[in-house]
Amino acid sequence: MIKSTPEALQGNLGTDLATMVSKFRYGVQYTSSKDEHEEDFGWIEVAVGKLNMEASQLEANFVAIIQDVLSMAPKREAPFVTRCLAVCPPSVETLKLDIEPYIVGLKSQEGSEEVGDEDEGTDEVHRVAASS
Repeated sequence: MIKSTPEALQGNLGTDLATMVSKFRYGVQYTSSKDEHEEDFGWIEVAVGKLNMEASQLEANFVAIIQDVLSMAPKREAPFVTRCLAVCPPSVETLKLDIEPYIVGLKSQEGSEEVGDEDEGTDEVHRVAASS
């Protein structure tokens, strides 16, 4: 029952009913778990797609999940996501994915939103914050 109450910050509370129904109908739910030996680390298991999907669709789903996970990260300089493994059950193979291009790309997009003149830059930051 932890965090079962809807919250606007998590995106599960809003006034646009069509968007909310679509999110809960087609969205993906995941939870994080702590490592039993290393309590500073945890993991998330989430389905990215199906085997019959195009590579571009799988990559778009992966980027969306990474963006969502990083949006929940605490405000600190240490990396929040340190490793990403892909598994396709029932196979026991585990593939290590390089997530650096996706994380660096997300950080550069965030930084480019705040770039501009002194006056225009502050207005842009306020507009971005207000639209969220």
